[in-house]
Amino acid sequence: MTLQRPAVAAYEAARRHFLMETIFISITGRPLLFATVDPEVAAARGVPVRALGRSSGRCW
Repeated sequence: MTLQRPAVAAYEAARRHFLMETIFISITGRPLLFATVDPEVAAARGVPVRALGRSSGRCW
């Protein structure tokens, strides 16, 4: 294991965090937007609106 300077290590950690957030938002963003605009149509189309509602503390 090589030792890194603190600035380089912080940059790498921030980069990994940004990448994970981007992937998460790209996976959940579209169904969340669809369920927000019209939850009944989203449920009819098979979007898991109950799971999305649970994450925000609301119950559809």
